[in-house]
Amino acid sequence: MKANALSADEMKSQSVDILDVDIEQFRINNFVKLLGDDLNDNLQQLKASQPADLLEVKTANKWIEQASRRPIPRMLFSEFWFEQELCILFADTNVGKTILAV
Repeated sequence: MKANALSADEMKSQSVDILDVDIEQFRINNFVKLLGDDLNDNLQQLKASQPADLLEVKTANKWIEQASRRPIPRMLFSEFWFEQELCILFADTNVGKTILAV
């Protein structure tokens, strides 16, 4: 036998090692592909759920027309505060801000 020739056991060992490396590389490549596909899907969902612009631009007539179709909001505190409005209360302590807010 030649000095650089491999025995049958050594050849089997090397082929198993190469096969293990190929399988591991396949698993890594498959994981990377799945991860990339998942990221792309999430990105598409995120883009679809977010409005294209921060502000909605319409003519005054369109805003008036849209507002006329909405239901009239209930008054929560006379004409001072209506339903679905933001109210920030400023006052001294112990004057009833919490009671008014509830």
